Amino acid sequence: MLTPRYAHQADAIARRSWTVAPIVVDHPVPFVPLLLGVDAVMSSGGTMLREAAYLGLPAYSTFRSELGAVDRRLSDTGRVRLIADAADLDTISFAPRGEVAPTAGGAELVDDLVRELKARA
Repeated sequence: MLTPRYAHQADAIARRSWTVAPIVVDHPVPFVPLLLGVDAVMSSGGTMLREAAYLGLPAYSTFRSELGAVDRRLSDTGRVRLIADAADLDTISFAPRGEVAPTAGGAELVDDLVRELKARA
């Protein structure tokens, strides 16, 4: 499933010869059902990547600028895999995903956030 943001991206998808044509989302769809209907998410960062990681979906980021604290944490905990070069492509799983396992929140999460905010203040 591909979700092009711009018309030129949709055109590039349409011009490509596919062995198996992807589903191209061309209109707004409910966010959580969309994520629950896919096996993995690959993006250049952003909210959808973080939400996928939170839900426990395999999440891959091609974002190449400086990572923010949330993305670093998701990467450090294995919730997001960073794809920096061709060698990292081997880390991508093309297997159907299993059950989702949302990130568990807890008292330590709030404490960690407060410590981080105090350290940066």
